[in-house]
Amino acid sequence: MCKRYSLPAEEARPGPLTNAAEFLAAAAASSSPALVARSEIDVPAPPAVLTGAGDLVVVVGRPGDAFRVAAQMASSFGLRSVDVDDRRSAILARAEGVNGGTAVVTALAWDGSAAEALRSMSADQVWVAVDVGRKHDDTARWVEEVRVVSEVAAAAVVGEADTATPGTVHLLGVPVGWRESL
Repeated sequence: MCKRYSLPAEEARPGPLTNAAEFLAAAAASSSPALVARSEIDVPAPPAVLTGAGDLVVVVGRPGDAFRVAAQMASSFGLRSVDVDDRRSAILARAEGVNGGTAVVTALAWDGSAAEALRSMSADQVWVAVDVGRKHDDTARWVEEVRVVSEVAAAAVVGEADTATPGTVHLLGVPVGWRESL
């Protein structure tokens, strides 16, 4: 049997509990397919993945997510998957794309050294690989770090099958342009 405890009124904690309730209400509202279908939620239109010869598309995210999304985008959109980690390798990847008549895509694991690498690549398009099953606040923090360094075109969503609130991704303010095949 579970025993329930409650704090006396003078010890009740204001703030975080209210914010959590507001967050959950917003998450539930943004996760409703009916609301999205009726356009009651302002969801920006996503851009198309760049596919021009020599275009460099960078997918940024947690290591597993970024690499998985980049590989799936390469397959889905006919992009060449390349390894890029600095300015020089970005130039070589673009040249490879021009010679092959295709855009190139690379994954960048977001960590302490990734900001400088992303700056040096001068990507034509940056996508964030977002696992919607992870805590929203943690995801929002690193997505904002990416946005400080580069314009983010769209989010590529993974993990929708593993969460009850996949719509929280819209709270990031980044259009959702791609969803992982389930």
